[in-house]
Amino acid sequence: MSFIDEIVILLHGFNKGPDDMMPLASRFKELGYESIVPRLPTLFGSLEDCVSSLEIQLFDVISDCRSFFIVAHSMGGLIAESYLLKNPSEKLSGKVYICSPFGGTRLAKIGFRLPI
Repeated sequence: MSFIDEIVILLHGFNKGPDDMMPLASRFKELGYESIVPRLPTLFGSLEDCVSSLEIQLFDVISDCRSFFIVAHSMGGLIAESYLLKNPSEKLSGKVYICSPFGGTRLAKIGFRLPI
């Protein structure tokens, strides 16, 4: 990968995938920004699994840019915050979380009772 001035990292939520963030990626491209949409194991992976996956996918990206911005939806915000706690970076220029359940959610409470 070649050097990128600024990149927008788009993170999807639970039981979703990169396709859900493509309308945002397209809009950022129209505005002249490069973006990346990592695939995260949000359906069957733990929060730690998702953070590990993100670390692997972003290692070269973060190394090869001047700054980055995070836009995350739902569980993607929880993943982003966990990632940033483990990987603080002066290159982070900002973050936007859309409907991220930092106070918990009823869906998660129900999910803990399921036998899967």
